[in-house]
Amino acid sequence: MLHSAFLLTILSLSTAIASAQQPSVAVKEAFAPVYPAIAVAARVEGTVIVRVEIRPDGTVLKAEVISGPEMLRISAIQAAKKWIFTTDPAANRLSIIRLIYGLLSKEDLDETQTVFLPPDAIRIKHPPMKTTTNYAY
Repeated sequence: MLHSAFLLTILSLSTAIASAQQPSVAVKEAFAPVYPAIAVAARVEGTVIVRVEIRPDGTVLKAEVISGPEMLRISAIQAAKKWIFTTDPAANRLSIIRLIYGLLSKEDLDETQTVFLPPDAIRIKHPPMKTTTNYAY
């Protein structure tokens, strides 16, 4: 019994690793996510890994989060669904994309920076929330 449970665990792990290591599909257009204001205010940073199913015409059929901070997941899915990949008349394909969210330091510019990291990642860095002090009495 223990032996079969161990084999089942190894099989599940190897399947997960194989699916995570699928070759990437060439990206034609990558769209940056919107950094959620609540995540900026909470200083949430991190990488959201999204598995996308790609139609033969290169558009995304389905996108699902594999991992990443909860506050960033909806934004990542919304952006991933807009990505466009190379066409292929074959059946639907799968690819893994990474959306990397980070906050700029206070010394950096006051505008969001977006960088495409070929073949399958995009990084967005957002300025931190500005704090205002109200001294009205």
